[in-house]
Amino acid sequence: HKSASMTGSYLSVPTPASKGECASGEEYEKSMFYESGSDYQEWLLDAVTRSLGTDKVEGALPALADVGGGTGNFTADLRRAAIKARGASNKEDPTWVVADPVPEQLALVEKHDGLVAELADAVEFAQGGGSAEFDLALIKEVIHLVDDKDLDGVFAGIFRRLRSGGRCLVVTRPQEVDYPLPAQARAVWKQNQPPAQRFVDAATRGGFKSAVVSQEERQSSCDSEQWCAMIRARFWSTFTDFSDEDLERGVQELLDERGSDTWEFKELLCFIVMDKP
Repeated sequence: HKSASMTGSYLSVPTPASKGECASGEEYEKSMFYESGSDYQEWLLDAVTRSLGTDKVEGALPALADVGGGTGNFTADLRRAAIKARGASNKEDPTWVVADPVPEQLALVEKHDGLVAELADAVEFAQGGGSAEFDLALIKEVIHLVDDKDLDGVFAGIFRRLRSGGRCLVVTRPQEVDYPLPAQARAVWKQNQPPAQRFVDAATRGGFKSAVVSQEERQSSCDSEQWCAMIRARFWSTFTDFSDEDLERGVQELLDERGSDTWEFKELLCFIVMDKP
């Protein structure tokens, strides 16, 4: 599915992280890509809601696990949207699970109603738990961090933990992106981002019988100062291993190329929907 084009901007300034680290949970939520209530987040929330079908719930909410869900910020918004679409609260609604390997991120999860934190990366989550626990599994913007050798096992484990008729949604990005990235960072991005077909193949080997790949597209913009601040904050793992000096050179490279005004770019996300018979 390709959405109608929309434009969003972001004005808050995140605090820089050190080399080898990503932004903290609170700083992570300041990024235009992850801030609750931002135009971008609302657009993504709508797309994920439609893909999971949580806008059509009539009884109790489906049991959901957000694998790599970080602070639970998006998960909480997704849950609220499902309850709003249904039109009423329901005491039978199950608690939703947010799994993440970073304790500092998980510390923010349980401030949200209806969420519980589980300290686990994707591999640990897939290996843990029992069978047929969840109706829905969401893997949003983290599947590229799983080693190739572990992909089959991750999907096999999620398949096991889903109930019959359950659905897994993977949201990822393409190898070629339109974001304002310095040349070195763009090369790291392409190297670290596998093609969607690799995940489809692993999911099939893991037990899923079919996988439907679609795209969501959006025109976005960001003030150059704020985008450069997000780079300095290492808001994506792409920037984690660059030194402060490397990042400053990259920021100057972008300013020389694009000027210091608002930067526009096309957002393109890959959605992979997999259903368990």
